[in-house]
Amino acid sequence: GGEATMFDPFDPPKDRHYCRLANALKNGKPQFHLDWTKNVAQKYMSTYGSDFCLIFYRDEPPMMYYAIPYDLIEETIPESHLDGSRWHGYIEDNVLKVTKRGHKMATLDVTEFLNVFETKITNNRLPKPFDVGDNEDPLLTEQDDGEGTVYIIVNEFFNDWVKIGCSKNLPLREKNYQTYSPGQYTVYAYLVSQECYQLEQKLHNEILRPNPNFSSVREWHNITKEEAIEFIKEAYPHSPVIYPEGNPKSLFEY
Repeated sequence: GGEATMFDPFDPPKDRHYCRLANALKNGKPQFHLDWTKNVAQKYMSTYGSDFCLIFYRDEPPMMYYAIPYDLIEETIPESHLDGSRWHGYIEDNVLKVTKRGHKMATLDVTEFLNVFETKITNNRLPKPFDVGDNEDPLLTEQDDGEGTVYIIVNEFFNDWVKIGCSKNLPLREKNYQTYSPGQYTVYAYLVSQECYQLEQKLHNEILRPNPNFSSVREWHNITKEEAIEFIKEAYPHSPVIYPEGNPKSLFEY
């Protein structure tokens, strides 16, 4: 329930929903260790009844979040599992597990709440470089792949053409596009992938270039940016697409 506001991991909707940061990693993978407090939950309930979400989220790659309606939490996680004033647990394989010594584990399947809350995630800045310096933007290959962004970039002069690329340093990549161009290049959207080169190649070679319904020239495709998003979501549904709206252009003036 509740009104739809954008979910932004850098500015979570704490006034309306109970938001808990869960950035832990285990063996390089997200480990949603979490807790939430009875008093804070009651504060939201006194204002909204059960019409709010308990949102566990990451503000570091991979950007993921679970937005779980609180009425489901109430139904399935009993007060007997309070440890002092808090519930403690973790999310594993899309199941919320709350533990309390001497009690059977309380569980809730939260698959349908992964990265599903709002229509768009927006962020007013591009992500920091991944494992490279601020002035490095290495050419990626199958041998030299890794965590980075797959991005859609548009140019105001090229109507209904989008370029899809991958980079470990998206701010520098956007800046470098401007160097030889009269038109403004803008990153329309991006997602973060553990193997960004491999995903980018899959999009070009298996999904976009073979499609007879539009033209493709190398990494450029004659589709709208909205259509490009749909293709990407279909190919890679598990990583949220992030829209850097309000990305300050003043950073990229020449």
